[in-house]
Amino acid sequence: MTAEARGRMNEGALFFDPLLHFEALALLASSNLRDGDSNSAFKYADRRCRSLAPDARDFLLRAEASRLSGRSEYAANDLARALEVDPNDLLANRSALIWGAMAGRKNAAARLIANLASDGETLKLAIETIRSLGGRIAHSLRRQARSIVGWIAWEGGGPLQIRVRRDAGDAEWPLNPDANHPLANASWSAADVRLDDDDSTIKELAILLDGQIIESVTPPLPLRPFRRRTQLEWRVDAATVPPTLVNIIVPVYEDFEATRACLEALFECAAKIQTRIIVVDDHSPNKQIRSYLDANAEKRQYEVIENSINIGYAGSVNKALENWRQGDVLLVNSDALLPPGAIDRLVDAAYSHKNIGTVTPLSNNGESTSFPRPNEANPLPPIAELTRIAEQAAAVNGSGVVDLPNGVGFCLYITAACLASVGSLPDLYSKGYFEDVEFCLTASERGFRNVCATGVFVGHAGTKSFRAEKRALVVRNRAIIEARFPDYRRRCAAFDEADPLRPARAAIEFQSPPARQVILICSPAGQARTIAELRSNGLMSSESDAPLIHCTSDPVGGAVELRGAGPDAPQSLAFSLLEASDAKALNAYLTRLKIRRIEILDASSIPDSLLSEILGLDARIELLCADLQWFLPGSISIEGRCRELETRGPCAHCASSAFRPPPRAGMEERQNRLHAALSRADAIRPTDRMAEAFCRRAFDEKTVLLGGEAPASATASTPAPPLALASPFSKLAPALRPRVLGVIVPNPSGLIDRQILMVARHFAKLRFDAKMVVLGRCVDDLALMAAGNVFVAGRVDDEEYARLMVQYEIGALMLPYRTCFFGLLDRLADVAGLSKAYFDWSFGSLSVAPGDLAMDPLICDEKAAFAIADWRRAALQ
Repeated sequence: MTAEARGRMNEGALFFDPLLHFEALALLASSNLRDGDSNSAFKYADRRCRSLAPDARDFLLRAEASRLSGRSEYAANDLARALEVDPNDLLANRSALIWGAMAGRKNAAARLIANLASDGETLKLAIETIRSLGGRIAHSLRRQARSIVGWIAWEGGGPLQIRVRRDAGDAEWPLNPDANHPLANASWSAADVRLDDDDSTIKELAILLDGQIIESVTPPLPLRPFRRRTQLEWRVDAATVPPTLVNIIVPVYEDFEATRACLEALFECAAKIQTRIIVVDDHSPNKQIRSYLDANAEKRQYEVIENSINIGYAGSVNKALENWRQGDVLLVNSDALLPPGAIDRLVDAAYSHKNIGTVTPLSNNGESTSFPRPNEANPLPPIAELTRIAEQAAAVNGSGVVDLPNGVGFCLYITAACLASVGSLPDLYSKGYFEDVEFCLTASERGFRNVCATGVFVGHAGTKSFRAEKRALVVRNRAIIEARFPDYRRRCAAFDEADPLRPARAAIEFQSPPARQVILICSPAGQARTIAELRSNGLMSSESDAPLIHCTSDPVGGAVELRGAGPDAPQSLAFSLLEASDAKALNAYLTRLKIRRIEILDASSIPDSLLSEILGLDARIELLCADLQWFLPGSISIEGRCRELETRGPCAHCASSAFRPPPRAGMEERQNRLHAALSRADAIRPTDRMAEAFCRRAFDEKTVLLGGEAPASATASTPAPPLALASPFSKLAPALRPRVLGVIVPNPSGLIDRQILMVARHFAKLRFDAKMVVLGRCVDDLALMAAGNVFVAGRVDDEEYARLMVQYEIGALMLPYRTCFFGLLDRLADVAGLSKAYFDWSFGSLSVAPGDLAMDPLICDEKAAFAIADWRRAALQ
């Protein structure tokens, strides 16, 4: 059969039997590796892992499973996590309404009523909840074209009065009940509403019941932003003429210390260009802020505008713009810190190219412009460190700019030409978030560029004003921006995928390697990288004084990436071993590092040039042992199906395919790399008991004891869990022990899915009433759960394992990997007091605990499934 025909057969299998589905995925992956396309395979795996981060539905799935099994406490916790991730999720709010805590039902009802996707039954449920909590009215109003439309439901059967306030005067009329309205019932009336508002002059809606105002409603805002000042007709040549004045607008509301630090930094910024600072006090409840502004206004020479009510970020900025006549504008959040020279460098960037409308600096917390980790809130560095980063950015990136989908409002420089064309900020976004995005997207539609000034770095504390409200505001306002600009999500995704700011971040990082000693962890991409990350978790807790840097290589494409294991730099360094200049730069950076030791994972899969570079460094080198395949490449390679299922051990076919794998390109080169690494290494460091047993048997001089340190087995591949509690099931009689088998899956693959499905089928074939809970991700969660006796819990953070084992009443653990990840299983089984099933790749060197199942890693998947099913049935009979 040709490779093309085999590929068509395997792809077709995806639509049929799930067992063939996983077999086909495994064959396709192995075909890619044999064809030299491992780079694509690794990139797919990495993208798959990133895309499976838990979302609201993951937590909601766990919550519903716990609720149905009577675990109300766990259900409540997971429901709270779901609403924390997405406060506006329809199903999560409906669950909160039906069975959630009483304290959260009112908010859930309000969110469901505001959600246009809510069906009639959900709305009735929300209205009934409001009634049960003492409410007398519920409504949903929105703007449609030039009207305000929606519905109102109220207590009783009489009419409702609506009072509309406009600038021209008030008007009032009754709203009669509609007996046929779908939301009406015996206790409540309901009716649809439609109010004409061609010129958007309705200021307020008052709803009266029995002559009393029950609620005052601010009308929905227009669907398109309007310009508060139509006389914004300023004209400048944005290409060549820098301004003579920069108007700096700082809205303030909360957090006195952050506000004072922001303003003090502005005073010390020492701009060459003339500046005018306008502070907008948005009716701050903080007396310290008001006193500070009053006491320093004259001395510091800034203007203060006081709002009589809180009108939010956009309203405050627009109020300051009412007196704008000339010059550019710089919007600064009250928790931002501008280092000396930042304003002048922003001006230089704004006029470095034609048609630039907005400029955003790099920042520790600037969404897509964040450094060192993009799209993350990196910690705010101390002022001395912030100034150092700013100076390095200016030195290596100068006045360089990179186009952005949109600017970021924490520090947004706006040219006068752009402001004159676009107008004021839109006021659709409540207290804040995304009004800056809409301004920039509108500017882009009018021909202006939104850019990042890569030579400017500004500190940003972040989330100082809204705190807990931020998530709900962000989710709500993102939905608005995506409705108004349908291609916004696609443009952001394309920007994140391309990451054009990476060279600028890398240029800063290259100039400043960590000052402290570091531990360098080197591995190829793929599964070894997952093990390296698990290893890092333990090191960061036990050796926190030494930063960890991951050096990850692509075995085929020649790419090398350097990433700090924590939040510190480097995060963007990348080199191509195929380019002589990059290889030289990599050598220069590694040489400048102060390396405490180097840990190498799977040396045989690291490219020759990189391995030679690492082995040539003047540092202690240890080879990590966490996977048999790293020291015996190709030793376990079970292909096809067992021919002797009735025998206990591996059949001749399985053993033959395992110990004499088919010739593969590069096998000799892999052996040579391993021998070179073994010759240079100072020690071999096993990461768990299984690896230690193997090492004691396989190596003489490279002892398990590392230079007088504690035995390597004491350093677990993952840190000790925060919940060091024994399993509540370990002391139960066998007949009462839970029948749930927990499957540990830290790294998804088609082969692992196939093994799990085989075990599930054998449970069913033996008519054995047992369930499986997968603690981790799978390649195809739905296909596994379709088996009927498998539940996939999704990604599990390390601190969640102990809780989930109790939550799902897990009575035993299973590890489906043949040659790795034993340390994670071993620790979890020990903490919970559970028996475990695993493949023994020490081949008998590791003692087997009572009740455990140690399987020969050379047996096929089907034999392994038989053994696990028999093991669980015997334990529970």
